Amino acid sequence: MRRLAPVAALGVLFASSSPALAEPVAQRGIAPFRGPGSQAPARSLPEVTGSLKYYGGRVISNVQVVAVFWGPNVNAEVTSKIGGFYQAIVASPFIDWLLEYDTTGHTPGTSQTIGRGSFAGSFTITPSLSTTTLTDANIQSELAAQIQAGHLPAPTTDAAGNVNTVYMIAFPPSVSISNAGANSCVSGGFCAYHGTGTVGGKNLYYGVQMDVATGPCASGCGTNSLAFDNATAFHSHELVEAITDAEIGLTMTVGAPMAWYDSVHGEIGDICATGTSAEYATVDGYVVQTEWSNSLNACIATNPAVMPPVDAGAPEGGVADGGADAGTHDAGFADAAAPDASLLDASTPDAGGADAGATDASTQEAGPGGDGGPGGQSDASGGGDGSAAGSSSGEGGGCAVSSGRTGASGWFASLLLGVLGLAGARRRNRNG
Repeated sequence: MRRLAPVAALGVLFASSSPALAEPVAQRGIAPFRGPGSQAPARSLPEVTGSLKYYGGRVISNVQVVAVFWGPNVNAEVTSKIGGFYQAIVASPFIDWLLEYDTTGHTPGTSQTIGRGSFAGSFTITPSLSTTTLTDANIQSELAAQIQAGHLPAPTTDAAGNVNTVYMIAFPPSVSISNAGANSCVSGGFCAYHGTGTVGGKNLYYGVQMDVATGPCASGCGTNSLAFDNATAFHSHELVEAITDAEIGLTMTVGAPMAWYDSVHGEIGDICATGTSAEYATVDGYVVQTEWSNSLNACIATNPAVMPPVDAGAPEGGVADGGADAGTHDAGFADAAAPDASLLDASTPDAGGADAGATDASTQEAGPGGDGGPGGQSDASGGGDGSAAGSSSGEGGGCAVSSGRTGASGWFASLLLGVLGLAGARRRNRNG
């Protein structure tokens, strides 16, 4: 969800010039509320299309996630499991394919490359505000104060000084939030958004996540049968939007310092937020929302043509780049040259990667790294709808996650199609 306002959150749209963004937030937001009386209709797959253009702003090179719990009453399943989710997802193929949104070679641009990230831990804060009715300005001020007081880790940067840290804040069900005229968990409102502020002379990137298990957001935020699956879908959506459009909260118009943005449909996740089960996929045993790929012209969770980094290849265990223990992965995805271990072969029991329905990928064990607390286990066999839907060839507008082809020939065909699509998109992106 986006708001175009100076040093603000991304939730509500202001009419402005260059060009104006006048659609209601319920239609344009990344995570609109779709409960009773909602003005945000679901969309069918043929309606899903988009084209992200680069406007010169920052992305996040190697995201460092800090999970923040707003007081002691955040949903217990979220506090116990969200650390495991982030440990797994920031070091997975869900991040790898975002390299198509690198900013190298663009003028103007920030010359950043996007790669895997790390999880810095989970932190429960004691807010100075006792009220349960908050504004986005309240959230920014509280977050900055907690960082300055040393209760939360300070933002880290890449070698060029670009901020890598994003604070993903989970709220208890008793809290309601207003953001530039829109309210949480009501018709015309939102379930989640991400924003931009400043702290200590650096950008402050954050995400706001409402409680989708109980309270008013439970009936309009997600279509999965399990509340935690809806929670991880919203977290994944905000995470990828923060990575690919980090500074959108610093502008009122379409243009710099935006990064990747579609002036018609919004950010990378907005395009694919259909309000149906088709928007979901499963990666490393966790439900995520699919995101828009310019190269494949589709909503995807992984791109089999994109190889994981060489240091991510150990199928047993591993460490997220620069960060916490990512836990044990019984189903590896590093050796993409072997058909039985590829991300594509979703039909065989030994196939790891995107289709968490595979037999050997039935558990995702989150290690205790950092302060993330127990990650628990997430049963991948019951993953979200659409985990292996469609083809990643880039010829359709639907949500494609894995091709479902089997054997080496199918793997090679999808690999070739994906490479050609990625190369074409990079040419289009640089020419655009």
